[in-house]
Amino acid sequence: MKKVYEIAKPFLSIILGALLLLTYMNLLGANGAALAFGIIAIVFSAYYLVAGVLSLVIGEKLGETARRWLEIVAVALFPLLFFVYRLLIAIGGGLGINGWILAILGMVSALALVIFLFVSALSKAKLIGRLTTLAGVVFAVILILVILFDIIGDPIAFGDILPVELITNIVYGALLFPFLTRLSKKEDGKESEESAPNE
Repeated sequence: MKKVYEIAKPFLSIILGALLLLTYMNLLGANGAALAFGIIAIVFSAYYLVAGVLSLVIGEKLGETARRWLEIVAVALFPLLFFVYRLLIAIGGGLGINGWILAILGMVSALALVIFLFVSALSKAKLIGRLTTLAGVVFAVILILVILFDIIGDPIAFGDILPVELITNIVYGALLFPFLTRLSKKEDGKESEESAPNE
């Protein structure tokens, strides 16, 4: 199963990059904050495309450290883009109570995931790894909620769900959860190795 995921991971990155590129390309013709967000989204989508192509073409030649950081950045960029998007929505105002709750929870969980991802890459503390996993799970729940509720906070009818947003979130989840699973297994393995001499 792990080998299948390693083969599919570059394609997931390319698909995610293409979806983000096509979703936000039209914002390059906008003005102000919309244009700035569009530029950020295009840069992030370009990273996913380049990272996916590099992993697909010269994946075996990349060192372990390079592959690890490519994956960490790929997992971190999407919640960072989500944070910026929700921040702009909150600044724009006009949200209902549910909308404000989703906006705040989305920004907090996304920013926490980004921070813990990079801290966990530099620290081997088990607590950081668990906090990273928790932030990832909470962010995944938020991604489900934003599909079911609109920006204002009202429930969305089944026919109003955007397939592109749904597929984009699913593809990102396919990148996120295997990463969190490996992070948890790494901690468990380390804990077992440390407890073995004591026994």
